Amino acid sequence: MQTVSLLYLIAAACFILTLRGLSSPKTARAGNGAGMAGMAIAVFAVFLFLQKSGAAFSLPAVLPTLAVVAA
Repeated sequence: MQTVSLLYLIAAACFILTLRGLSSPKTARAGNGAGMAGMAIAVFAVFLFLQKSGAAFSLPAVLPTLAVVAA
């Protein structure tokens, strides 16, 4: 459970860096990259949490989420 909390904290830090990066056109690409990394970490943390909690999730339920993240 501590791993999931740490991943959420890292994702939140990435989102804060995203807002900071998007404040200037010179740093917008880096800010956007931080946002994408933060979102990938957050999605991974959710799946890790579901696996550790024993929640049942099926592949058809996960595929739309993965498609959105990949886009």
